[in-house]
Amino acid sequence: MDATPRDQPPLAWSSFSFGELRAIRNALGGTVNDVVLTLLTEGAARYLAQHGYTAKGQNFRIGCPVNVRKNQEGGALGNRVSMMFPEVPAEPMALAARLRTVNEETERIKQSNAPQGLELLMEGAELTPPSVTSYGGALAMNAYDAAVAAINLLPELPAVPGFSLPGFGMTFLATNVPGVMVPQYLAGHQCLAMVGLVPLAGNVGYSVAITSYNQKLYFGMMAEPTSMPDVSLMKTYVDQAFEELRTAAGIETPTEARAAA
Repeated sequence: MDATPRDQPPLAWSSFSFGELRAIRNALGGTVNDVVLTLLTEGAARYLAQHGYTAKGQNFRIGCPVNVRKNQEGGALGNRVSMMFPEVPAEPMALAARLRTVNEETERIKQSNAPQGLELLMEGAELTPPSVTSYGGALAMNAYDAAVAAINLLPELPAVPGFSLPGFGMTFLATNVPGVMVPQYLAGHQCLAMVGLVPLAGNVGYSVAITSYNQKLYFGMMAEPTSMPDVSLMKTYVDQAFEELRTAAGIETPTEARAAA
């Protein structure tokens, strides 16, 4: 009997050495966050290619929460979080070239102060009367629903498995949640891993929570099972991208390191 989407687990996770991610950054440039986005976007590009989706000339748009707290606000309570939406090619690329592209895009966004501008817009929204906000939200959602319905009536446009429609909103969400980098214990037992999950909402069918714990980085991948029933395939491509990026950075595998010793 063939497996249906409901038979497949809607989540998968991978773990990577934080030290190796830093070594990749040092060898190839960018930041650790750039390396993470490189892995996720290359994995997604290969996923689309495997499903026969031609992404030439198209971009991913990734929703990435960012911290906009100023240095002097380090001890203040509450969160100061905004969003940035880097756009990078949706077709497979060489890993080193993708990392350079991601770094250029994130630096462009930082220089433009777009996250700070979005934060100001959100702060201004708090001053808007609830009745006006509700009316504006209803108009926006009606327009969005109409746009999606129009797209669905065009059979010549290929469906993008697991992702939002091209040109509407963001492709997927990737959020970084810093954790402790030393082992934690409960009732005398060590916590072996810390995998986060991001709830799905709207028409976003795929999200990734990036959590750090005990010198590792964990990618918790959650997918809507009827639109992306094979999130384990996405994990496979992300893992492959990490191995290829390690090779491009000249990082020895543990086996090679032991042989050299």
